[in-house]
Amino acid sequence: MQHSEDVGQGWHRMTVLLRLQKDASGKIRLVQDDRCLGNPNKHKDIPSARKALSRCEGR
Repeated sequence: MQHSEDVGQGWHRMTVLLRLQKDASGKIRLVQDDRCLGNPNKHKDIPSARKALSRCEGR
């Protein structure tokens, strides 16, 4: 198995929030929601992203 570190240099890790949405025709779309986490962001793992989301949603 190859890791990102083995592929190249200068990688930027981030975590994104993806939402499933149904459009008017009934098709399902996958949409990235950057409102709380931002893009790009420095959340390298899910637990840190969850903390940021809970702080944002708590406002």
